[in-house]
Amino acid sequence: MIGIANYRLRYRPLRAGVAISSAELGTFGTLGCLATGDGQDRWGVTAGHVITRAGALRMDVFQPDLRAVGALVSEPQTALKFAAGIDIVAFRIARNIVTSPTILELGAWQGVTEPATGMVVVKSGFATGVTRAHIGQIDATGFDVLPDAAMPTGYAAFAGGDSGAAWMTADAKLVGIHVSQSPQTGVGRAVGLKVALLRLGLRLVV
Repeated sequence: MIGIANYRLRYRPLRAGVAISSAELGTFGTLGCLATGDGQDRWGVTAGHVITRAGALRMDVFQPDLRAVGALVSEPQTALKFAAGIDIVAFRIARNIVTSPTILELGAWQGVTEPATGMVVVKSGFATGVTRAHIGQIDATGFDVLPDAAMPTGYAAFAGGDSGAAWMTADAKLVGIHVSQSPQTGVGRAVGLKVALLRLGLRLVV
Protein backbone atom coordinates (compact mmCIF):
# COMPACT_ATOMS: atom_id res chain seq x y z
CA MET A 1 0.00 0.00 0.00
CA ILE A 2 1.63 3.23 -1.20
CA GLY A 3 -1.11 5.64 -0.15
CA ILE A 4 -1.10 9.40 -0.56
CA ALA A 5 2.24 11.03 0.20
CA ASN A 6 0.80 14.07 1.99
CA TYR A 7 -0.72 11.81 4.63
CA ARG A 8 2.75 10.50 5.53
CA LEU A 9 4.10 13.87 6.66
CA ARG A 10 4.75 14.87 10.28
CA TYR A 11 1.92 17.33 10.94
CA ARG A 12 2.11 19.47 14.09
CA PRO A 13 -0.12 20.01 15.87
CA LEU A 14 -0.99 16.33 15.44
CA ARG A 15 -4.38 15.90 13.79
CA ALA A 16 -6.54 12.98 12.71
CA GLY A 17 -6.57 11.62 9.17
CA VAL A 18 -2.79 11.14 9.04
CA ALA A 19 -1.01 7.84 8.51
CA ILE A 20 0.16 5.86 11.54
CA SER A 21 1.92 2.54 11.99
CA SER A 22 2.98 0.31 14.86
CA ALA A 23 6.21 -1.39 15.84
CA GLU A 24 4.50 -4.77 15.43
CA LEU A 25 3.13 -4.38 11.92
CA GLY A 26 4.98 -1.60 10.11
CA THR A 27 2.10 -1.10 7.68
CA PHE A 28 0.04 2.07 7.53
CA GLY A 29 -3.47 2.83 8.66
CA THR A 30 -5.18 6.10 9.56
CA LEU A 31 -5.58 7.98 12.85
CA GLY A 32 -9.35 8.38 13.23
CA CYS A 33 -9.89 10.89 16.02
CA LEU A 34 -8.62 12.16 19.36
CA ALA A 35 -10.19 11.24 22.68
CA THR A 36 -9.60 11.86 26.37
CA GLY A 37 -10.23 10.09 29.63
CA ASP A 38 -9.73 12.94 32.08
CA GLY A 39 -9.79 16.10 29.95
CA GLN A 40 -6.01 16.37 29.99
CA ASP A 41 -4.71 13.16 28.44
CA ARG A 42 -4.93 12.52 24.70
CA TRP A 43 -5.63 9.17 23.07
CA GLY A 44 -5.52 8.31 19.38
CA VAL A 45 -8.43 6.17 18.20
CA THR A 46 -8.07 3.87 15.19
CA ALA A 47 -8.97 0.39 13.94
CA GLY A 48 -7.51 -2.32 16.15
CA HIS A 49 -5.82 -4.22 13.32
CA VAL A 50 -3.84 -1.08 12.39
CA ILE A 51 -1.91 -1.36 15.67
CA THR A 52 -1.80 -5.07 16.58
CA ARG A 53 -2.96 -8.42 15.27
CA ALA A 54 -1.35 -10.40 18.07
CA GLY A 55 -3.31 -8.92 20.95
CA ALA A 56 -0.36 -6.92 22.28
CA LEU A 57 -1.15 -4.94 25.43
CA ARG A 58 1.63 -2.37 24.88
CA MET A 59 2.94 -0.90 21.64
CA ASP A 60 5.02 1.88 20.13
CA VAL A 61 2.98 3.84 17.56
CA PHE A 62 4.69 5.94 14.89
CA GLN A 63 3.76 8.77 12.57
CA PRO A 64 5.67 8.77 9.28
CA ASP A 65 7.98 11.65 8.44
CA LEU A 66 11.02 12.09 6.21
CA ARG A 67 13.03 9.58 8.25
CA ALA A 68 12.95 5.88 7.46
CA VAL A 69 11.43 4.82 10.79
CA GLY A 70 9.24 7.84 11.50
CA ALA A 71 8.49 9.73 14.69
CA LEU A 72 7.22 8.08 17.85
CA VAL A 73 3.77 9.58 18.39
CA SER A 74 2.66 7.47 21.37
CA GLU A 75 4.07 7.28 24.84
CA PRO A 76 6.88 4.69 24.70
CA GLN A 77 5.37 1.21 24.94
CA THR A 78 2.01 2.79 25.57
CA ALA A 79 -0.71 0.71 27.19
CA LEU A 80 -3.47 0.09 24.66
CA LYS A 81 -7.19 0.42 25.32
CA PHE A 82 -9.37 -2.09 23.46
CA ALA A 83 -13.06 -1.70 22.73
CA ALA A 84 -14.55 -5.05 23.74
CA GLY A 85 -15.95 -7.07 20.84
CA ILE A 86 -15.14 -4.55 18.09
CA ASP A 87 -12.07 -3.74 15.99
CA ILE A 88 -11.16 -0.49 17.76
CA VAL A 89 -8.13 0.47 19.84
CA ALA A 90 -6.83 3.63 21.49
CA PHE A 91 -3.22 4.51 22.26
CA ARG A 92 -1.88 7.21 24.59
CA ILE A 93 -0.38 10.09 22.62
CA ALA A 94 2.98 11.34 23.90
CA ARG A 95 2.59 14.16 26.44
CA ASN A 96 4.99 16.44 24.55
CA ILE A 97 2.94 16.38 21.33
CA VAL A 98 0.43 19.17 20.79
CA THR A 99 -2.81 17.97 19.21
CA SER A 100 -5.66 19.57 17.30
CA PRO A 101 -9.26 18.21 17.14
CA THR A 102 -9.29 18.36 13.37
CA ILE A 103 -9.01 15.98 10.42
CA LEU A 104 -6.46 16.53 7.66
CA GLU A 105 -8.19 18.17 4.65
CA LEU A 106 -11.60 18.22 6.39
CA GLY A 107 -11.08 20.58 9.33
CA ALA A 108 -12.54 20.58 12.84
CA TRP A 109 -15.21 18.15 13.98
CA GLN A 110 -18.21 19.36 15.96
CA GLY A 111 -18.98 16.33 18.09
CA VAL A 112 -20.26 12.79 17.58
CA THR A 113 -23.61 11.51 16.35
CA GLU A 114 -25.50 8.30 15.62
CA PRO A 115 -25.60 6.86 12.07
CA ALA A 116 -28.73 7.01 9.94
CA THR A 117 -29.42 5.03 6.78
CA GLY A 118 -28.82 7.19 3.70
CA MET A 119 -26.70 9.72 5.60
CA VAL A 120 -23.98 11.23 3.38
CA VAL A 121 -20.53 11.00 4.94
CA VAL A 122 -16.95 11.89 4.04
CA LYS A 123 -13.62 10.67 5.31
CA SER A 124 -9.96 11.57 4.96
CA GLY A 125 -7.68 8.54 4.94
CA PHE A 126 -4.17 7.47 4.00
CA ALA A 127 -5.13 5.18 1.10
CA THR A 128 -7.69 7.20 -0.88
CA GLY A 129 -7.67 10.68 0.66
CA VAL A 130 -10.94 12.61 0.95
CA THR A 131 -13.86 10.58 -0.37
CA ARG A 132 -17.64 10.60 -0.21
CA ALA A 133 -20.05 7.74 0.59
CA HIS A 134 -23.34 7.09 2.32
CA ILE A 135 -24.48 4.88 5.17
CA GLY A 136 -26.29 1.63 4.40
CA GLN A 137 -27.51 -1.00 6.81
CA ILE A 138 -27.05 -0.27 10.53
CA ASP A 139 -26.70 -2.74 13.40
CA ALA A 140 -25.89 -2.62 17.11
CA THR A 141 -22.17 -1.90 16.69
CA GLY A 142 -21.79 -0.18 13.33
CA PHE A 143 -22.91 0.26 9.77
CA ASP A 144 -22.20 -0.49 6.13
CA VAL A 145 -20.57 2.20 4.02
CA LEU A 146 -21.67 2.40 0.39
CA PRO A 147 -19.83 4.28 -2.36
CA ASP A 148 -21.69 7.21 -3.88
CA ALA A 149 -23.66 5.85 -6.84
CA ALA A 150 -23.22 9.15 -8.68
CA MET A 151 -19.47 8.58 -8.95
CA PRO A 152 -18.01 6.93 -12.07
CA THR A 153 -17.04 3.27 -12.26
CA GLY A 154 -13.74 2.70 -10.50
CA TYR A 155 -14.24 5.42 -7.89
CA ALA A 156 -12.53 4.23 -4.70
CA ALA A 157 -14.33 5.47 -1.60
CA PHE A 158 -12.03 3.42 0.65
CA ALA A 159 -9.15 0.95 0.62
CA GLY A 160 -6.98 -0.94 3.08
CA GLY A 161 -4.84 1.94 4.34
CA ASP A 162 -7.99 3.90 5.20
CA SER A 163 -8.66 1.59 8.16
CA GLY A 164 -9.06 3.77 11.24
CA ALA A 165 -10.32 6.85 9.38
CA ALA A 166 -13.36 8.62 10.83
CA TRP A 167 -16.51 9.13 8.77
CA MET A 168 -17.91 12.64 9.15
CA THR A 169 -21.39 14.00 8.40
CA ALA A 170 -22.22 17.15 6.42
CA ASP A 171 -22.51 19.09 9.70
CA ALA A 172 -19.04 17.92 10.83
CA LYS A 173 -20.21 15.29 13.33
CA LEU A 174 -18.14 12.11 13.57
CA VAL A 175 -20.24 9.00 13.15
CA GLY A 176 -17.92 6.01 12.81
CA ILE A 177 -14.45 4.52 12.33
CA HIS A 178 -13.69 2.67 9.09
CA VAL A 179 -12.53 -0.90 9.74
CA SER A 180 -12.87 -2.96 6.55
CA GLN A 181 -14.12 -3.31 2.98
CA SER A 182 -15.12 -6.20 0.74
CA PRO A 183 -13.46 -6.43 -2.71
CA GLN A 184 -16.34 -8.67 -3.82
CA THR A 185 -19.25 -6.41 -2.90
CA GLY A 186 -17.54 -3.02 -2.73
CA VAL A 187 -19.20 -2.40 0.63
CA GLY A 188 -17.24 -0.96 3.54
CA ARG A 189 -17.74 -1.44 7.25
CA ALA A 190 -17.49 1.10 10.06
CA VAL A 191 -17.87 0.84 13.82
CA GLY A 192 -20.15 3.44 15.38
CA LEU A 193 -18.03 6.03 17.18
CA LYS A 194 -20.44 6.41 20.10
CA VAL A 195 -20.25 2.66 20.71
CA ALA A 196 -16.46 2.68 20.35
CA LEU A 197 -15.90 5.53 22.80
CA LEU A 198 -18.26 4.01 25.35
CA ARG A 199 -16.40 0.70 25.29
CA LEU A 200 -13.02 2.46 25.44
CA GLY A 201 -14.11 4.53 28.43
CA LEU A 202 -13.15 7.73 26.59
CA ARG A 203 -14.87 10.81 25.21
CA LEU A 204 -14.22 12.78 22.05
CA VAL A 205 -11.90 15.79 22.27
CA VAL A 206 -13.69 18.89 20.91
